Amino acid sequence: MATASALRPMPFSTRHHDCLHCGEVSVFDFILYSLPLKAGKFVKHPHVHYKQTTHIKLESDQPCLIEADGEHLGTLPATVSLAGRQLNFLSGR
Repeated sequence: MATASALRPMPFSTRHHDCLHCGEVSVFDFILYSLPLKAGKFVKHPHVHYKQTTHIKLESDQPCLIEADGEHLGTLPATVSLAGRQLNFLSGR
């Protein structure tokens, strides 16, 4: 999860494409770790993962709409190609 343009580059940012994945975290943990994430700091949590990639495959067991910059883009499943530091995600359960 990442909020649009509110997050700084991740601590290990390189010329590769960086991806932050927050799995099943509680609302409390999400709020607790939001400030360090916004400051560009690593978060140590068993369901927070840092990766470098060029594309992401998004899937859901339930229907899920895709939106970017307020525009409806479709539904999952979808594969998204990343353009360096151009794509941020906010997802909920």
